Amino acid sequence: MNENQRRVKYTKEFKQDATNLVTEQGYSANEVGRRLGIHQPNLSRWVREYLRDQQGSAGGGVEPPQRAGG
Repeated sequence: MNENQRRVKYTKEFKQDATNLVTEQGYSANEVGRRLGIHQPNLSRWVREYLRDQQGSAGGGVEPPQRAGG
């Protein structure tokens, strides 16, 4: 990165709001990125991470409990 470029630090709330526009409101990542001034690959990564986290919290990544004596 050269001296004219600065890495933008987005808040967790901003990322959640942008992700919700894609996952819940049905906007495309390209449109949300363009309107909010976010690079589309960053927004797509946030959406992937959100969806992965949702799968994990819904039991997708957790093994079922073992039955006693089974």
